Amino acid sequence: MRIRVAAGVVVLALVSAPAFAQSKKHPTPATALTDHEFVMDMARSYMAEIEIGKVAEKQATNDHVKGFAKQMVGEHEKALDEVKSLAAKENIPVPLMLDPKDRALKDHLEVLSGPELDRAYMAATVKEHGQDVALCRTETQVSKNEDIKQYAAHVLPTLEEHLKLAKDTDKGIIGSPAKRSSKTT
Repeated sequence: MRIRVAAGVVVLALVSAPAFAQSKKHPTPATALTDHEFVMDMARSYMAEIEIGKVAEKQATNDHVKGFAKQMVGEHEKALDEVKSLAAKENIPVPLMLDPKDRALKDHLEVLSGPELDRAYMAATVKEHGQDVALCRTETQVSKNEDIKQYAAHVLPTLEEHLKLAKDTDKGIIGSPAKRSSKTT
């Protein structure tokens, strides 16, 4: 009986550890991610922004949301390539698929439509960029690896601009009907 309980505790600890590592999105210098975790987390974040951006680009009804989504897809595709190069240089494996929470978000957005999709996408994007800004700020302070520290400092202004743009776009749609896209030929 003791062996089963001990084995169950070990399995629970092993299963919980990766989820906990992935949830450290608002680190302080005392709880910062390792350089390895930071690079992997940024790759995950970029992948998620690309995938949910594609959904919004296709299904959003607000022209500003569509334009924002298109911009985020393009800029995060470039950012993903950049972080993959850094990861290769540092021998850090990057994820190949969305993590479960990002997959669930994408699936959720795919079934929404109209202003509901616009608001949900923008809320998710504001949250994700806020987390990434906090993560990069911390990494610029605590990273032991100069290349990774420089990378965080390099992408921080862009992520701050994305966050500002996301908040501005979000303010434009919250509480007011989304403008329908006009299809002109």
